[in-house]
Amino acid sequence: MENLNENVIIRYNKSFEAKLCLTKENIKDYYLEILSNILMHERVRHRVGWTIDSYFYGREQIAKINVRSNALCLYLALDPNDYLESKYKLLDASEVKRYAKTPLLLKITGARTFKYAFELLNDLYDKFELADTVDSIDTDMLIKRYVNRPLTVLLEEGLVKEVRKRSKLSVTRNKNTNLVSIKFYVKKMNPNYDVKTLYLVGNIKELGAWDLDKALKMEYVNDHFELNVLLPKEHLEFKILEKKNWNFVEKGMWCEEIVNHHYDLDCDCEIEDLIFNFNHRR
Repeated sequence: MENLNENVIIRYNKSFEAKLCLTKENIKDYYLEILSNILMHERVRHRVGWTIDSYFYGREQIAKINVRSNALCLYLALDPNDYLESKYKLLDASEVKRYAKTPLLLKITGARTFKYAFELLNDLYDKFELADTVDSIDTDMLIKRYVNRPLTVLLEEGLVKEVRKRSKLSVTRNKNTNLVSIKFYVKKMNPNYDVKTLYLVGNIKELGAWDLDKALKMEYVNDHFELNVLLPKEHLEFKILEKKNWNFVEKGMWCEEIVNHHYDLDCDCEIEDLIFNFNHRR
C-alpha cells in the first residue's frame, strides 16, 4: 500500500573551492589566468565566498566568477545590451539579484571562450579606467590548494557540507516495517566517458550479495543515474560498475582503488554518489 513517510534526502553543498577541486584541469587554468589578470590592476581586490569569487574596484563590484558543470562562469559589470550583435554568446543575468551589478555572463568552456573573456575584460578595464600595477600574482599556492581530491576528503576538510533534508514523499511500502525506501543517485564526473549504463551491486541479497549476475541496472535520467529499491534496515555496502564484470568496477579520481560505499540504513533516504573513473579506462 502507499503511505506518507518521512524521507531523508542527502545532498552535497559544495563550496567554490570544492567545485574548483572537482572540475577539469583546463577550467582551473582558465580561472587562475583570469584571477591573475584582474588582480594586476590597482585598487582591485577579490573575496572568495562559499559559493562565488567576487572582485571589487574600491567599493564597486566589477566581476564575479562561479564554477558550474565543468564551465567557468564569468560575470562582468558590463551591459549585455551593448553586445547584442557581437560574436560573443552571452547571457543576461540582471534578473538574478546577486548578479544585478555584474549582469553580463560569459560561460568559458574552451580556448575560444577563454580568448573572448580577455577581450571583454579589456572592455571592463576601459569602463572603470583601471590602471595596471607592477605587482604579479603568485598562483603556485592556489595550484596546490585546488588540486583534485575525492569528495570524501573535501567533506573532511569542510569544503563540502552534507545536507540532510526531510520531506514527506509518497513511497511504495511493503507491510514489513523493517524495509526502507532508498533512491540511489549517481553522477558521472568525467565528461570524457560516454557512459549510458551503470550497475549497482551490494552486500545484501536485494542488491545481489556481490553476485554480479544479480547486479541491478540503474536508469539513466538526463545527466545522472537512478535506482529505486526497498531495502532492509541494516548496514549497506555497494559498488558501481559499467558492466557486470569486476574489470569494469569504479575507481577513484586518479584511477586508484576505493573502498566500498558504506551506509547505515535506518529510514527512507536518497543516497548520492559521484563516479570518476572505471578500472578498464586506466
